[in-house]
Parts: sequence; structure tokens; C-alpha cells
Amino acid sequence: MDEFQQEVNEIQNFVNEVLNQSFPNWALKSFGTFKKVNSKANTFFGEASKTQIFEGTPYQYIGNHQFLHFTSLISLKAILDCGWLRMSELGNLSDKTEYLYAASNILGGEFSKVDLDSIKETLFCLSACEVSHENNIDPYLWNVYGDQGKGVSIEYEFSNFNIYDYLFGNVLYGIESLDLLKEVLHNFNIYKNSNRGIYPTNFLNLISDILVFHKAGQFKSEKEVRLFWRSEKSSWEKHEKLLIYEDFNTIQEVRYFVKLFLKGRNPYITNVEVSDLKEIEMLDYIPQVEIKKITLGSNISIEKKLKINELLCYLKKKHNYEYSIFHLNTDSEILPFF
Repeated sequence: MDEFQQEVNEIQNFVNEVLNQSFPNWALKSFGTFKKVNSKANTFFGEASKTQIFEGTPYQYIGNHQFLHFTSLISLKAILDCGWLRMSELGNLSDKTEYLYAASNILGGEFSKVDLDSIKETLFCLSACEVSHENNIDPYLWNVYGDQGKGVSIEYEFSNFNIYDYLFGNVLYGIESLDLLKEVLHNFNIYKNSNRGIYPTNFLNLISDILVFHKAGQFKSEKEVRLFWRSEKSSWEKHEKLLIYEDFNTIQEVRYFVKLFLKGRNPYITNVEVSDLKEIEMLDYIPQVEIKKITLGSNISIEKKLKINELLCYLKKKHNYEYSIFHLNTDSEILPFF
């Protein structure tokens, strides 16, 4: 057996004994080893595959594949004009304990906050909840995310739900939901300390894809599902990928965001002559969002809703969208808006 094949076998043994005990479908997409000349590698740097990693675990999403995004009218107008929803870097989310909550509870003081904050710049997510009557009229979701009922809810679907480089799953809440990851850490420490074989030097980075699917128990009522994507960079570098851009957030900070194009608005498809096959291949790597329905909040007067409806109809025609317009009334009924 040659040296490279031996390294591959040892890395697979690590996956089997440490990762697959808790996540049966966890695999590595790529890896690199570290070693001195004429010596055997004892560590590696791995990147987790996102394909089916959640299958058979509580993180696996099984539902109707229709999702809700609550936002303000100003943000809705910006989304429809620019042609994309945006995924936020984790450091930009309103809950500043995102990622830190799971990492600190699992790893303790093993890693510094600086390490965690640096990693958060490479992690991007879009948060949503599943379409249901209960969620559509939920006062908490409207008050916190729908501009206190003066905003909108957007119902949408993804064009391709099994994107190779993206991960989608349920967000889990509370300390007890961390048991699977604690089991992974326990197995990792046993494997590493017993000198049973090659192990990863970037363990925190390796499990980051799953850490982002955890939040404190106080947020359990949100019933969140999440689309996740990562783009690696060093802490001193800027992101350079085409889909990533810098923008201001609501507290005057400059943060990174990722474009998630609406159906028909992807410039890499619409502005270039491509075959149908090429378009399908492109959508395998860049997910597309199709807005199905826009619901106006109950705290908007009928007079204002009439003018809002006019503008939404204009934007629908201008950009060839196919959404329907509804409104939530004061009796918690969702009805077509004329």
C-alpha cells in the first residue's frame, strides 16, 4: 500500500470512529496532510461535505419546502428591485450569541472569542420558518421580524433543494440539543489522546457547519430553519467571490452579505447566452429563490395598503415576478388583496 493511500485510509478511520458515530452520513469533501520530509503525517486539515450530512439526525429538514421571510416594506422594495435575498455573515445577526452559544457550551475555554469571531466572518446564513397557518399569523414573528405588523411576510421556494455547496436544516434549541456534538467532541478527544491515528488540526472549523444550527432555548418559539454557506478566508483578508459584497447594517456597521438571486434575476444566467443544460448546471451551484406570495401586515391601514398594492403590482410586471398579494387583517385572517 502506498503512503498516500495509507493516509486516506487513516483519515477515513477517523471519520468512521469519531464523526459517523453521531452523524452516519458525515464525510469529508477534501483534506490535506501536514508532515515533515521523510516522516509520516499525524495531522490533517479537513473540509466537511454538506451532502446528506443531516440525514437521519434531528437537524434533517422534512417538510413542505415552502418558507417564510418576515421583513419591512423598505427591505421588501430593495429585495424586489435588486433581485436577491441576502445571506448574512453570522457576526451580523441580531442575536450576538449566534455560534458562540454552541461553541462555548461544547468547547468551553479551549478556543478564544477572537478565534470564533474570525470564523464567523466566513459563515453565512438565511433564516426562515416553514409556511403554515400558525407561522403565517404568529404575533411574535410579525412583531419581531415583520416591523411590528407594519411590514410583510414573503413566502418562497428554492429552485433546487439539494445544492452541493449549501446546507439546509432545522435549527435546534437549548443545551440538551447539543448532545450529538458533545458526543463528537468526546470521541475526538479519545481518538486524539490515544494516538490511534491521524486527526484534524482544524476541529473547530470542521464542526462549524453544525454549530451554526444551534441557538439558545429562549428562541425556541421561532421554529427556525436555515440555509447555510461558507467561504473560507484568512482573518486579515477580504472576501473576493462574486456573490459576496459589503454593505451597511442597521447599526452602522460594514458587514459581508451573500446574494441569493430571485428567479429570473441571476445576472450570470440572464446576461449571458447559455444553453438550457448550462443553466441547469449553474443552478446546481447557486440556489434560486422564487417568491410565491407577499402578505401585508395587519398594522397597515387599508388606505396605505391600496398604494402599496399598486407599487407591488408595478414591480411584479417590471421584473416578471409571479407572486400573489395578500393581507393579514385585524381578525388574523389572511385574504387576497383585491
